[in-house]
This record gives sequence, structure tokens and C-alpha cells, in this order.
Amino acid sequence: MKSFSEVLGPILYNTFRPLKKLPFTEKILRSGYYELMAFLRFSEHRLRSLGKTDNLDFRAYKQSQQAWPVAFGGAQNAEELCALFDRLGVRCVQGGHTIYLPPQEKLTAVLGDMVAAFPPDAGYKILKNFAAPDEAVYLFSGVTRARSAEKMTGPLSTQEAAASALYALGIGPKLYGLTELQSKEQRYSCFVVRHVAGAVPTLAEYDRFMRILQQHIEKKYFSLTSISGLQDEDFLDKPGCNGNLIREANSDELLYVDFQQFLPETNRILADVVEAARQDLHFGDTHLHHGKKKSLYQAIPGAGHAGKRDTSMRWPTIREMLAAAERPLHGRVVLDICCNAGLMSALALNAGASWVLGWDLPKVIVHSRRILALLGANRTQLFPAQLGPEYELKKDIPAWITPHLEGAVVFYLAAWHHVGLIRDLANIPWQTMVFESHQNETVDSLRETFSELMQLWQAELHSSREIADESGKRTLAIFLRKTT
Repeated sequence: MKSFSEVLGPILYNTFRPLKKLPFTEKILRSGYYELMAFLRFSEHRLRSLGKTDNLDFRAYKQSQQAWPVAFGGAQNAEELCALFDRLGVRCVQGGHTIYLPPQEKLTAVLGDMVAAFPPDAGYKILKNFAAPDEAVYLFSGVTRARSAEKMTGPLSTQEAAASALYALGIGPKLYGLTELQSKEQRYSCFVVRHVAGAVPTLAEYDRFMRILQQHIEKKYFSLTSISGLQDEDFLDKPGCNGNLIREANSDELLYVDFQQFLPETNRILADVVEAARQDLHFGDTHLHHGKKKSLYQAIPGAGHAGKRDTSMRWPTIREMLAAAERPLHGRVVLDICCNAGLMSALALNAGASWVLGWDLPKVIVHSRRILALLGANRTQLFPAQLGPEYELKKDIPAWITPHLEGAVVFYLAAWHHVGLIRDLANIPWQTMVFESHQNETVDSLRETFSELMQLWQAELHSSREIADESGKRTLAIFLRKTT
């Protein structure tokens, strides 16, 4: 069914068109038409969001925003900033609204420690509107646009959600995060994205991509900020969409690298992603049945599906126990063994974890990546694996993150019956482990397992607590690595 703006748009256009012939009216009418259509699109998007209180649930799972000191400042505008980068030998690319720094050796000279905190394939999109993320708007004031178009793009969190949705649907690169850059003189907003290197697609590939995009729009996964919709000049520029559509060199995937055109309906996308994942996101060989359908192992906010385990019930206890052990998550890497849909990983990122590495079955990980992106938990790297006692975790861990593993936190939640005690954890310099038992296991019944664990990983039991949720009673325990 067509939206109100799609029905009314042609009527307004045909009404205004004869009046354009009158003296001095063309510019005024054109401006008025575009302002009105942009306002209608904006209003429709807001109306669709009314009553969707599930969006509020995402806040607990969205990763914390990082702030990084940078070694540049004093530039009054984008041109001066680009000139500064040029003097420092740092290559940058100016777009209409951003300054993009692709991966290169000299990035540390301007971005400092931030570069080592992200994968080496990261690129950095700095907004031309110099302001912190909670104050900035994406559209640059130097570019002509309807005032309502600026409102439609919304706060930068909308662009975060759009980038994550494109990635979850397989048509955009991964967003690593929205960060604040801080110099002595200025604050900047920066999207950290996976850099896409490749070629301009063929016309046939362009046509295929546009059909996919049209299907997503028809499913109401997106609306577009441009009142011209897919007739916008970017989409009509064949076959490269004004440089935004790239055929990636390593994968031949078609990826759209600009996200400011899209207004995502995250709840709708997430519900469909979770429904497609239902058969795989169970735990072990058992399922919990609600009616005729199999439920999820972890309840996922906004997805409209029940789960066997509710992470929101367990998480406060875990936070309390970590605080009592004086091992906060802030700034630490988390290793999530048997991460399932990744809800605990997301909560760790929300609590300030710097990065999460997660492992689970291949059929699970393909869904976890999409779900975590839609929840706004993007500082993750997930590994498909058949875990067992002899599995070598270290071989999966990328070299760039190895220096950050000192003091890491391990989540070993309801996993040991399925994968045993993984010996290779002894070779990783973690400091803290959150261990969760299976149903109806107590500290007394786990005594032999705990003894083996402490000997294998040179750890000590700090504290334990019994918890209960819909799946029954379980034991949570905190282990601390012995210092040498």
C-alpha cells in the first residue's frame, strides 16, 4: 500500500506545475513543493514510530559511545581541516557532508591511540559540521537542501541505525561505531566504518542491487530521506550511484557505503531477522516450545519472541558481582564463549567494554552478527566454531587486538556441559571469568568441576551466587586469575 506522501506527491506536483509559468513563481513554488514533500515524509516516519516502545529496550543493548583525544585542532572549517591533513601527509576524501580518512599508515599522527583500538580495515568519516555527536547533524550546512530534509535525517543515532541496518541486510559495510573526537579547541563526530575497496559495478550488477533495494523498501524496512525516493540523483547515477555503490574486491559483494539517505524501521527488520533465525538460535539439542513454534534461547528486545533465558534478569547480578570483585567491564575486552545471539555481548558493550570476541556454531554466528548490528552493538568480532576442550581460541584472535587482551573478561555462561573446559584459555591473559552453571547445579555439585577449572586456568573462586529465571535455578561464579 502506498504511503500518504506517495499518493499526495503527484497531485501536488500537477497542481503546482501550471503555476510555474507565472512570472517570478518557479523558484518559490519549487522550494515550497520540496519543503512540503520533505515534511510529509518526515511526519510519516514519525507516525510509524509512535507506540513502538520496544525501541526503548534497545538502549540497554546499544554499545557505549567512546571519546578519543586527537592530535589536530584549530581548523575553523572542513577546508582548513583537509589542508591540515594534507600537510601531515594524511590522505582524505571530501564528500558533501563528511571528510573520510581511509586506512593508511599515518593515521596515528592525527587520530592517536584510537587507530589501535579498531581493526586495521577501519575508515573514519568525520562530519563537516564540527560538534559532539549529541549536538551534531549529519547534513552539512554548506549544502543546499530543504529544511525538513535536515529534520528527516534526525540525530546521528538515526544514521547509526541506518548503517547497521544496511549491514544486517547484507547491502552495506559494517559500522564499528560513532565516536567523539576531542581536540583542545574543538569536538568532532566520527563514524568508524569498515573500509570498502573495490570497483564500480556493472550495469547488470547495478540493476540487481536496485531491485534488492526496492524489495527492502516495499517490505517497509526503509523509507528514504529524499523526496525523490529512488529517483534521487545518487540512485539514478548508473552504475556507481555517485560513488556510493561498490563491488568489493575480496568478496564481489555489492555494498552501498553512504547511509544518510535511509530511515530504517529497525523493529521490523529485527523481527524478520529473528524469525529467520528461530530454528538455529536454540541451545544444544533441546528446544523450548510455545505453541507449535520453537522459541529462542535468549529473549531479544523488540523482536516479539519469547526466549528461554532473559538476559535482563541475569545481567544486574553479574554487574554486582563484577563490581564486588573490583573488575569493571569498562575498557576491557570480553571473550564470550558460546555467545548465542550475543545479548550478553551487547550488554557488556553497553557497560563500556572496548570490544567483544564471541564464539558459537557457524549456523548461529550468521544470525548473531545481524542481530547485534541491529541492536547497536558493533564493536564485535564473532567466530564460527565447533568448540571443544582442544579448540585453539588464540588462532582466531586477530593480531591487532592481541595487545588489548591483558585484563580481559571471559563469559563462560551455561557452556561447560556443551564444550567442556577449553584448555587454550590458559594461553590468553584474561583476569576475570563469569561462570554460569546449568540448571539446578550448586556450588557443592560443581566442586569437582571448579577444582579442575582452577587448576587448568590458574584461577581462584572469588564469589558465587544462586540465581533463578524461567529456566530454573543456576549458579553464577566469579573466578579471578592468580597473579604471578
